[in-house]
Amino acid sequence: MFSTGQIAEMVFGDNAAQAALELTVARKQQIDLDMQVTRRDRIPLDVVEQINDTALGNVAGLLKSHRGKALDDTLINDIFTELRGVGAAIKVAS
Repeated sequence: MFSTGQIAEMVFGDNAAQAALELTVARKQQIDLDMQVTRRDRIPLDVVEQINDTALGNVAGLLKSHRGKALDDTLINDIFTELRGVGAAIKVAS
């Protein structure tokens, strides 16, 4: 079995040390990401996407229901309330 350094030297020749360093950095980044997911520091993208789609769908519905009408303060406040609720919904989902 070959070590990382030996493989890098065979593949990259003179740039073996740099390649081994980049591989080590990439492995550390992957481990850090895995730890964030395990600790639930990162929210899965599909959950965020679903919450965003719901909120934007609600905003689209509000705007469509007022098509051809002036945007009044109530509608604008409803739209901003919907958009502000995204952060809270993501916290609850995580």
